[in-house]
Amino acid sequence: MLKRLNPLQKKLFLAVSGGLLLWLAWPPHPAIFSLLLFIALVPFLFLEEYLFRSKVSNSRLQVFAWSYLGFIVWNAASTWWICLASPGGGVFAILANSAFMALVFLLYHITRQQLNKTFAYLAFFSYWLGFEYLHLHWELAWPWLTLGNGFAEWPAAVQWYSVTGTLGGSFWILAVNLLLFRAIRLQGIFRKRLLATPDDSDLRLAKKARLAFSSFKLLFLIAVPLLISWRQFSRYEEKGPEVEVVIVQPGIDPYSEKFPGGEHFIPFRQQIDRFIRLSEEKISDNTRFVVWPETALPGGINVEEFFRSGQYRQIRSFLERHPGLALMTGIEGYRIYEDSVKPSATARWSNGSFWYDAFNSAIIIGANTPYDYYHKSRLVPGVERMPYPELFGWLDRFAIDLGGISGSLGTQPEPEVFYGPDSIAVAPVICFESVFGDYVARFVRKGAGAIFIMTNDGWWGNTAGYRQHLAYASLRAIENRRAIARSANTGISAFIDQRGVRSLESKWWEATSLKGRIRINEEKTSYSLNGDAIGRVASFMAVFFMLFTLSSILTNRFYFRVNKIR
Repeated sequence: MLKRLNPLQKKLFLAVSGGLLLWLAWPPHPAIFSLLLFIALVPFLFLEEYLFRSKVSNSRLQVFAWSYLGFIVWNAASTWWICLASPGGGVFAILANSAFMALVFLLYHITRQQLNKTFAYLAFFSYWLGFEYLHLHWELAWPWLTLGNGFAEWPAAVQWYSVTGTLGGSFWILAVNLLLFRAIRLQGIFRKRLLATPDDSDLRLAKKARLAFSSFKLLFLIAVPLLISWRQFSRYEEKGPEVEVVIVQPGIDPYSEKFPGGEHFIPFRQQIDRFIRLSEEKISDNTRFVVWPETALPGGINVEEFFRSGQYRQIRSFLERHPGLALMTGIEGYRIYEDSVKPSATARWSNGSFWYDAFNSAIIIGANTPYDYYHKSRLVPGVERMPYPELFGWLDRFAIDLGGISGSLGTQPEPEVFYGPDSIAVAPVICFESVFGDYVARFVRKGAGAIFIMTNDGWWGNTAGYRQHLAYASLRAIENRRAIARSANTGISAFIDQRGVRSLESKWWEATSLKGRIRINEEKTSYSLNGDAIGRVASFMAVFFMLFTLSSILTNRFYFRVNKIR
């Protein structure tokens, strides 16, 4: 087919087909579609190969431009729903993330021009995995499309994420794609057949043997991890004692009902009354935790003096009717500083009198115990925090306003584990934080035996966004072997077991409560202990290959100039 296309059509076909394959492989498409990830990067590799062999003077620009087009197709088709919350912010996220992905292929192309194939292939692994690791840790973090997330709807296929995390899945996908690319390339499907003439039986036989061996390697690389995972999935028994949990999904519209100024704003007291009513529909004498969603307590509350607020008195009255129960809920809070000098990069000056920080927080309250709180620390870039506020704090005026407190929010340096009845330790994970595997593992390293996710997925409407977000939670369960109770204001609330299997799911935009039993596991997985070790190694190697490539470029230029002078 490619032979019948002109050069422009070939490049367009390869770029767009790669983007479409990645989109088809991505949640929430059927789980079996995730197998397309094993071929989705092959068109991009052939695109680079075509431009490498064409030896055009602007090959670097073309590699970036055409791969950029393909990644825009993937990013736009998979995450277009961001634009429903902010058209400008959504377009920026799609264009910027696509550019980072295209930069990986540009670096691979430059390295290939300077070094041999083996080094170039190793560099390709390092650059991509290093990019994904960076995307988990810097302040422009957007790990939504980490390749390993593509298996989120198929937990039975990736039980070994308890050792490697999602970056292990990314490595797996890259390895299969690269091996398939090499197999096709060596067989002459992409380029002219140079190895044998029609009557050269020995060469034809050698070619068939090489094809058989390449097919075996591909089959082995795909099948063995799948078989290992299926064996783990079928034999794994959940660990730890059972605890009864109630999760609440109030179905409050974040645009029109939740915050003051909305067309159908529900007064805060009435919102809390709805939470209490839905909770008490399912609470039994055995219930130990009730979980409410992100910003369930809106309105800006001083977290250090929460006990003085009307919301606290409402909740205390509710908890006194149910002794032995703890409530974990999201809260829109702030903290006032006494310092006259700006105490943090995100602090705001209020009416010329004091500094304060605004937070998206979680709080836990027991009937007979004092409350504790945790501030969300993995924030959505451009919505909850402008990147690097020490340098760009003045950009807060352009932050996307999604109701409530806008502008850069405060964070805390370390995650916080909450302790409920019987000293049960749980992780309070707030919304976007559930996409960060290594960060969630830090809660587990601090002793969390289960994960409670509080979120509000209503900003994106009835799209793939909230379904993808739900699916990614299954990966956190597998990585840490921790059961999850997920409470969504809107979206889907659910229980997830230690194998990543979801149960008792709510419906979209349904006001309801769910009661389930989860196990509290105190054993730590290899991933819980080591986090994204693959990413750390890949980042180190990526820097090495970039320096090695730069050294080669400078050496060649120096050699060329010296010989030109002579």
